[in-house]
Amino acid sequence: MEYFRPTYTPERITNLRANEIFVFGSNLQGMHGGGAARMAYEKFGAIWGNGVGLQGQCYAIPTMQGGVETIRPYVDEFIAFAKERKELTFLVTPIGCGIAGFKAEDIAPLFKEAIVEENIVLPESFEEVIMQSRPLSKAAIDVLAKRMQAKNPYSAGTLSHGIWEHQHYFELLWGSYDHYDWHEHFEKYGLCEDFERGVVLTDDLMHQPVNKEWVFGMYR
Repeated sequence: MEYFRPTYTPERITNLRANEIFVFGSNLQGMHGGGAARMAYEKFGAIWGNGVGLQGQCYAIPTMQGGVETIRPYVDEFIAFAKERKELTFLVTPIGCGIAGFKAEDIAPLFKEAIVEENIVLPESFEEVIMQSRPLSKAAIDVLAKRMQAKNPYSAGTLSHGIWEHQHYFELLWGSYDHYDWHEHFEKYGLCEDFERGVVLTDDLMHQPVNKEWVFGMYR
């Protein structure tokens, strides 16, 4: 049977296909007593006393030992592992955003490099944070554009090109996105509400040259 990769990690996972791995936040002691860790222990083969790595049909990433920087090495290790196991699809739950007390804005950037890996599926909340981060690699933009394609009428190629152009023109003109009020610009020029995550979807603007007046225009 053909496998269809989910766009995002489902909010509730009660069963897994043979090639899917449940990625959950753990503690170093491997005491899988609550949240996603408990689910991993009860249903997907997590081993009590093992707080790191692949076990059964799940993968543990410690999140309870300190700040975000203490989590980063384990996320990096996970991404490297997933790259070597292309036959598996890793469903990353919102690790650290439950009992550990972090927010998506804290944890999602750790997974920025995972966005281009076809066999790593992230929560939608993580991907939304990553989408707003700068700079994004061209490979990451291509992947994100394909995911956005279902939400708008333009091709993934057009969306990818648009995000790429906007990123670089903002850096050229202002040095960073943070120095420009996007919402004020939208109101000033009456842009349509279909503006989504860095791409203008208004036909009028699709053919405008990119300059200081029409920085949101895009080449085709």
